[in-house]
Amino acid sequence: MITVTRSLIAGLCLAVATPSMADMIVARRGHPAACSIVHADDAPPPIVLAAKELQDFARQMTGVELPIISDAVELPAQAILVGTSRHSTGVPGAAGAMATLGADGFLLRRSGPHLLILGDERGTLYGVYELLERAGCRWYASWHSHIPHLDQWAITDDLNVTERPAFRMREPFWFDMFNTFQALRNKCNGNAMRLGPEHGGRVRFGAGMFCHTFDRLMPPDEFFASHPEYFSEIGGKRLRDHSQLCLSNPDVLRIVTERTLANIRKDPDASMFSVSQNDWRNPCACANCLALREQYGNEAGVLLWFVNQVAEAVENEFPNVLIETLAYQYTREPPQNIRPRHNVMHRLCTIECDFARPIDQSDDPQNQKFVTDIKGWSAITEQLFIWDYVTNFRHYLGPHPNFKALQGNVKFFRDNHVIGVMEQGAYQGYHAEFAELRGWLLAKLLWNPDADMAALLDDFFNGYYGPAAPLVRQYFDALQALVDPPENKVKIFHPLTMPWYSDEFFLWATDIWLQAEEAVKDQPAFLDNVRKGAIPVYYARVERMTAPAISFRWQDEQVLPRDVPEDYRQLVSALLDRMDGKRPIRVCENADNHAALLAKWRRAVKGIAVNTISSGPFRVSIAPAMNGCAGIFKDGNSENYLDSDYGTSFSLKGITLPWQAAPQLFSVKDERPEHLNLSFTLRNQYRIDRVFTLDADGLSVQNSVSNLSHERALPLEPVTGFALALGGSSHLCWRLDDGPWQNLVSPGDARFAMNAIRSDKLTTARSFTVASPHSGRGMRFAMAAGHDRIVIQTRADRDSATVSFVQSAQALAGAATHSCSYTLLPMATITGLPAPIAVTLLPPEQQRIVLEDCFLPIGHPGSWGDHGSDARAEDGAALILTNTHYEWCSQLKPDLTLFAPQQPYRIRARVRIEKARPDGLAFWAGIYDAGKKQSVSHHIFTNLAIADDNYHWYDIGPANNAWIPAKDQYVWFGPGQFDKEKESSAIKAVYIDKIEFIPVIN
Repeated sequence: MITVTRSLIAGLCLAVATPSMADMIVARRGHPAACSIVHADDAPPPIVLAAKELQDFARQMTGVELPIISDAVELPAQAILVGTSRHSTGVPGAAGAMATLGADGFLLRRSGPHLLILGDERGTLYGVYELLERAGCRWYASWHSHIPHLDQWAITDDLNVTERPAFRMREPFWFDMFNTFQALRNKCNGNAMRLGPEHGGRVRFGAGMFCHTFDRLMPPDEFFASHPEYFSEIGGKRLRDHSQLCLSNPDVLRIVTERTLANIRKDPDASMFSVSQNDWRNPCACANCLALREQYGNEAGVLLWFVNQVAEAVENEFPNVLIETLAYQYTREPPQNIRPRHNVMHRLCTIECDFARPIDQSDDPQNQKFVTDIKGWSAITEQLFIWDYVTNFRHYLGPHPNFKALQGNVKFFRDNHVIGVMEQGAYQGYHAEFAELRGWLLAKLLWNPDADMAALLDDFFNGYYGPAAPLVRQYFDALQALVDPPENKVKIFHPLTMPWYSDEFFLWATDIWLQAEEAVKDQPAFLDNVRKGAIPVYYARVERMTAPAISFRWQDEQVLPRDVPEDYRQLVSALLDRMDGKRPIRVCENADNHAALLAKWRRAVKGIAVNTISSGPFRVSIAPAMNGCAGIFKDGNSENYLDSDYGTSFSLKGITLPWQAAPQLFSVKDERPEHLNLSFTLRNQYRIDRVFTLDADGLSVQNSVSNLSHERALPLEPVTGFALALGGSSHLCWRLDDGPWQNLVSPGDARFAMNAIRSDKLTTARSFTVASPHSGRGMRFAMAAGHDRIVIQTRADRDSATVSFVQSAQALAGAATHSCSYTLLPMATITGLPAPIAVTLLPPEQQRIVLEDCFLPIGHPGSWGDHGSDARAEDGAALILTNTHYEWCSQLKPDLTLFAPQQPYRIRARVRIEKARPDGLAFWAGIYDAGKKQSVSHHIFTNLAIADDNYHWYDIGPANNAWIPAKDQYVWFGPGQFDKEKESSAIKAVYIDKIEFIPVIN
């Protein structure tokens, strides 16, 4: 309940108006202090801080410093009494008022020539800030406040305000609100706010036990090996990874209780400690847990049964501590036949809801279910907290029109007896979409849900954007109106391609923000706020664009972008320019996606940073943010032995073409003059470490992959590639160890050729050398034994060759590591090579392109298909599609640089079929244009039309056999369709050996 005798706006007007005879003159510019600030002689630090804050802002407003004195001296003729003191206790009614304030409440009351500011420690601080706000002070952001310039500050004689917050805990979970004084001055007291005892403290979780604590209380690393029964049983198997606890196990209850008590003993001043599910599903389904689920109606009942017992043990030693748990996802629905103990607090989570409008006003099924759930919880507990969500977690910087839901939701929570609210926003950085407005506005609403929303919005826009406010408000209102139609729902993971957005809207919005910047161009503080506020519009435009395929060139010690479309470059530059500054900005919640997006933008505009190592005559340049690729390897003659565009590579799953490789942003773990250690982690899946070391023997490259799962095997076919610039790649020769040289001559009609070297000697060979008879240059690779094959790829247009060392496919066990290393020794002059063989190359428009099976990607490897051995394939390997589905499981987007511009091509694939029966569909294939969302070609092949199980060529291009390469198009394959409800597939497997693109010459 909140009681306010005068509105904020009215109080502000009275504070600066000409005072009446009975008004209390606090300070008059240019005159001595008219009154003193008084606190108890033994006042605790928060009360002393309250007095200092009042003194400081009074000086900023009027230029007058009010003296601070203690109640050890006589009461001055006119005083502001801050907190309980011997002087305030004598004021009639003060003691009674204090008894009604509760936690965080405060009283502002004129009493004769004095002003009382009373409350508990935080409440007194809040009372001071309320008084200052009534004088016109605002703290919109930690870097932007408004402190009025007053000739005179007067307080009316009838000031009599009692305020009590609507919620015990108020936590706008926004990055700037974690700052101490931004939170304190806006009356926030949540767990994440950096508020120490000297600031009045906060409502906090102890010992770091905040949420999702099962793994912290009982780490699988500690318990699973010896006691798998402590963890979830799913399908008859105990899970280690992404598991919950087996809540019916008495040992689990004992250990969790003991550890919870131990945490409380370490931090007994905290209010709450969490005993809550991990942030994924998989609740235990053992027989005992299922019996509890049956008894209490659902998983929430099982969790509550467990937590109640922990809380009962805690109360015996710590009667004032709350044990928190979650009502989240699979535990959101209230249980049956059980109630939370009085010292158990549930945090009910809104994660699934629509936020275009208040929860109870949306027709979204999740909202309607949530209304039922909150009423169910509030009927059985008085300790109900809310975990609400007020941003787009995939796009912190993107537009998120949820403002029409904010006040309604806060009122809805209060009306359903909620006592604490956490409003989770962009908590990892500044300047998310309207972040400062949301943090400030939610602070006001969590204190008083009935505050005048329109007045608050006007207040913020005028105070934060200055003369640009009308323009920013125009954009703000238009954005919120986009989701007025009831069918438009706002969820917290929505893409920026939702149908209510349009390119036209964002172009209009860009112009509005540019006008806003112009309006404050001579006012730096407002200009910075406006430029940061415009970020979401530029971000949305960039993310809605089809990202161009950008190539890079190595130039000395840097990697520079090329072929960047000018409109994309300008837009990204404008975005990065506005993001630049001393305050960190986070793009989205996921750290990997954040880093990848920033890297993508910076690469397109600024290029890629390079690290260089050297030793003796050798120098190597490596780009960690470009898949940890080394692009320059020079000897004492400054000859680069690498094709810089492709450099070195490492693939977990077979040979890939450079444009197929997913970007990997390696970080530097260790750097020395001759050594560079890089690491990349794909969260919860694997980690790749790449180590480059130079010495007299050349360049050592070690690649290691570690399986981060303890349960799931990681399928691997490790391939380490080196793109070499040896000169004259149309004729190369190679040898294993010191064996005889073997010739490798590229056909003159092939723009792209690939040759697989398979030999029994690969199992024991310790070195491989490749050289060009034309230049006499070569590269010797020292390697470990045990390779499946070595593949050499040549491109006629580049005069370079890529050597790929392919190891056998394997399943890397959980928590295991696989390593492979190679030492490269450049050889400037090699004698005894075979005589050069001249190759006559056809013109580019007459060169065919052959892509082997290893270049074909596969979706859901191991399930939809995989690369494997096939003796009937020309190179002994094929992409094998399984018969469990009929998806377009292989989708190849060709590299357009391989093709002659505007040259038509015939496309054919070499395929064989293992039939399951004579009839039915064998496979289908074609070309699809993702940009235009239309088919370019579409072919279905039947078993009846296929004579045998040998390889045959099949045309898969357009009917006229004249496909002209274009961006956004991809070649696709899938097993034949079948009715999964009525029959099985007509094939056992589809084998794809290669694809060939043949120029159509008129």
